[in-house]
Amino acid sequence: MGRVWGRRCAGALLVGALALGLTGCSPPLDTTFGGGDGIATTRAFWTGWHAPRAVHVQPDGRIVVLTEVSLAATLTALVRFEPDGTLDQTFGDGGVVVTDHTVTYRGCSDLALAPDGGYLVVVDTPDAEEVVTPGVVRYHADGTPDTAFGDDGIARTTSGYPCGLDVLPDGRIVAGGIGEGGAVTARWTADGQPDPTYGGDGLGEAFPTPPWLQGVAATAVEVQPDGGVVAVGDALHRSTGDLNGIVLRYRADGTLDPDFGDGDGVTVTDATPGGLQRVAVRPDGRVVVLGNQRPYAAPDGRGFLVAQLTAAGTLDPTFGGGDGVTTALDDATARDLALLPDGDVLLVGGTAPGGVHDGFLLARFTPDGALDADYGDRGVGTTDVFPTDEAAYAMAVQPDGKLVVAGSVGDDNPAVVGSLLGVYRYEAAAG
Repeated sequence: MGRVWGRRCAGALLVGALALGLTGCSPPLDTTFGGGDGIATTRAFWTGWHAPRAVHVQPDGRIVVLTEVSLAATLTALVRFEPDGTLDQTFGDGGVVVTDHTVTYRGCSDLALAPDGGYLVVVDTPDAEEVVTPGVVRYHADGTPDTAFGDDGIARTTSGYPCGLDVLPDGRIVAGGIGEGGAVTARWTADGQPDPTYGGDGLGEAFPTPPWLQGVAATAVEVQPDGGVVAVGDALHRSTGDLNGIVLRYRADGTLDPDFGDGDGVTVTDATPGGLQRVAVRPDGRVVVLGNQRPYAAPDGRGFLVAQLTAAGTLDPTFGGGDGVTTALDDATARDLALLPDGDVLLVGGTAPGGVHDGFLLARFTPDGALDADYGDRGVGTTDVFPTDEAAYAMAVQPDGKLVVAGSVGDDNPAVVGSLLGVYRYEAAAG
């Protein structure tokens, strides 16, 4: 189908710190998925608000989603769908596994697939003294806890709070996180023990936080083919109160890479004033990051950005307007990032006029950081199907090019408080 839908799209879009108005511009959904409309929904819990944190497509085509559900506490659940969008009855209880854990500090829940088909989840977990500390929990392919992993099914660090998660081909597990002195990374063996070949004790080298920063956090990670780790997050500037973006690169042994950043393995930039939430690394080592300009501010201060760093950790002058950064779509929030085979960058999120999300938002950028004019309405498409609110949180691109997006869909049942988990499958990431 190509990108014909984009040229038919009608609407109004202004880029930068301007207004966003989208009408009649929806990427084509895959009608072989869900109820024939490309959409699968489920509640997972009888009540509560869904905020999916990760979605993965397995080699067998099944789709697994990690979702946070806000009740009296915020809990997490794994939900698995068959390739056609029906709940997988062989997984957990009718397709749902409730993790029995609350989410971690700062809502850092994440999901990774183990090479043997198991699942790794970052959650808050009680230790032997019932003290709640973050850790990584492992589940078998059928959704049952793997009690042989780590310490009775849980891998913990000796310091810090794990956040973003990734897995090496040999099954070793890497997490970025928040430590007492700043950003941390950790690595475990495939069976959940601290990896002594990474920093000596399973912890990466500490980032020497300068005195003008505080609250340094690494909230997302990606493992590179050489075993190195790129982590991104944010750091609060003590004087201005702004969140600066931070990018760290670790070598495979857990030491900060002196060939990255300012010679210390770290890049701190105020060009990303809301910090960084997602990262993807190109084959040539360039780093693409997603940030929201003011994620904690009022709706009229929102807007998201995509930036690119060179393999050496400097902002890439060939990307964006020559400064390495593209700022777009005022009054919108982006939450996930993917690199496409042609080098384009795809973001998903939700529009937020007045603070109310209404529609799954998809934005596509060319390799040089411009909104892709051949996609949707000048680079942007929305899917607004339900009369209630919709917002996209996480995505995955299937091997066949189809795009799976998980989000929160409002429930119009007045007897139930909360939202549904919605999984939308599009005909192609390319539109």
